[in-house]
Parts: sequence; C-alpha cells; structure tokens
Amino acid sequence: MAGIDVDRFAGMDFETALRYFANTVTRVCKLHCNNEEDAKDCFQNTFLKLFQCKEIFHTEEHMKAWLITVAIHECADIFRQSWKKHIQLHENMSSVLLQKEELRQLVIEESDDTLEMVLELPIKYRRVLYLYYYEQYSIQEIAKILSASENTIKTHMARGRKKLYDKLSNTQNNDWNMVQLKEEVL
Repeated sequence: MAGIDVDRFAGMDFETALRYFANTVTRVCKLHCNNEEDAKDCFQNTFLKLFQCKEIFHTEEHMKAWLITVAIHECADIFRQSWKKHIQLHENMSSVLLQKEELRQLVIEESDDTLEMVLELPIKYRRVLYLYYYEQYSIQEIAKILSASENTIKTHMARGRKKLYDKLSNTQNNDWNMVQLKEEVL
C-alpha cells in the first residue's frame, strides 16, 4: 500500500499488522458477540479504525492493547443498536449456540481445556480472565482497556477464579490446573 507510513504501526505495514493481530482480535470479537456475523463486523470495523487512525504505535503491545479496546467497544456498539434488541429469541439462541460451537472449535485447535471452561463463564469474568491469563495483561492494563477501576477488575478476577475453580474441581482430568488455580484463589 503506497503512502502508508510503516512507522505508524510499530514498524509494520498495515497488512502485516492485520495478519499479526487477526487471531487476537477474532477471539476478542467472538468472545463478546452473540453470532459470527456480528463478530466479523466488529473485526472489520476494528481494523478499519486502525487503518484510519492517526495515532502512532511505538510498540506491538501498545497496538495490541489499542486493538483489543477498540474491538470490545465495537462489540458493545453492536448491542446498543436498537434494531438488535428486536431479534426473536429462538433466532438469537441458535446463533449463540452456533457461535459457541465455533469458539469451542477455536479452543480445540489451541488444545486448552481450561480456556473452554473460561469461555463458559459470564462475560464479566470471562473477559478479565482471558485478558489476564491468555493475553498476559496486568490488572492495571485490563482496567485501562475495559475502562474500569482496578478494584472492579480484581473483584471480577477473584469471582471468576472461584467459579472456574468450582468448575475445575468437578472434572477429574484437570488436577494440575486445579492446584495452580487454588493457589491463586487462596
């Protein structure tokens, strides 16, 4: 793409940035949306905003945090649209079940049983645990990304860990994960 300043995107051109962060943004969008079409729209809008953005990203981590924040906001915007509130329940439920199955396939590809259990948690716990454990963000960074206080994030982390611990303790094959999580809960 001629005329695109490579230095704007942490030393990458736009197409490289798109390929590099596509999986992360896809997971965030699928995590927050009720169906595949909405997740694709959010993904597309997120990268469109990156393309149009005048901000200069000095590091990959800065760009990643910015993309995750924009993706979360795009997903929230989808739910704020008034026409989305009038979808019939049975249509919405079938799309949610389909989306969860697609998300489970992504989990299976990554072969992480614990991630599958994290994805079954309520959204407020799911997203903080995902950002903390799978995207390696600190509590302070998560608070900034989600526009919430650090105490709120800590509370959601503690409650999410407790719920996850309860789920893991009900399964027999996750002994190591359960021990590690129990240490963090206590």
